[in-house]
Amino acid sequence: MIYDPSQASQITTVKNQAAADPTSSSSTSGTINGGVSRLADNEQTFLKLLTVQLKNQDPMSPMDTNAFTAQITQMTGVEQQIVSNKLLTQLLSQNQSGLAYSALSMIGKNVTAAGTDRPLTNGQATWKINLASNASAATVQVVDSAGKVVWSGKPTSTTAGMQSFTWNGKDNNGAQLPDGGTYTLKVAAADAKGKAITASTYIMGVVDGIQQVNGQTVLTLGKQQVSFNSVIGVTNT
Repeated sequence: MIYDPSQASQITTVKNQAAADPTSSSSTSGTINGGVSRLADNEQTFLKLLTVQLKNQDPMSPMDTNAFTAQITQMTGVEQQIVSNKLLTQLLSQNQSGLAYSALSMIGKNVTAAGTDRPLTNGQATWKINLASNASAATVQVVDSAGKVVWSGKPTSTTAGMQSFTWNGKDNNGAQLPDGGTYTLKVAAADAKGKAITASTYIMGVVDGIQQVNGQTVLTLGKQQVSFNSVIGVTNT
């Protein structure tokens, strides 16, 4: 009669989406709220139609007790779905708050994050390089904001693993470049057979602020910004 319990199946889809991607809370929360609204409307419609049915039933042939009980049970299930949706929304909100709190706890600490750009400060810039395996040949290039290679040379080590690399701020002619510019580190490495080796670069800095940018938590490291999700290490300063 009246109410189609299959409409409640939308809640299962919402739950599955949230479980698959618990971080996308803004879109999921909107979907959940929409589902709650539609279920609430269905609940009111059900109650109105049920009331009309009870008022207008044939006294000589009243509604079957089993059918009436089944309808009430279905409505109770919908109410439980609404409560579950609201709780799920709260959990998603708490999850975001937890992420923000984790980022907030990094203020004043030194972090290492995936990245290639560093500002030249006090005549130098430092990166970390991670080689996936031992390299027979490796080249490092420092590129300015205009895309020009200002310095090229070799990394500190060609052994697999993490290493620190510091550029002294001088170009290929030995001239000291002024502080303030942002420079990109590019690394190319190969094994004895000439096959390319993955070389990842990382930047370091002290976190002095956090903010939300397009729904993402971003850490401020002086004049730089890095995504909270790109952080691979945190140490006390």
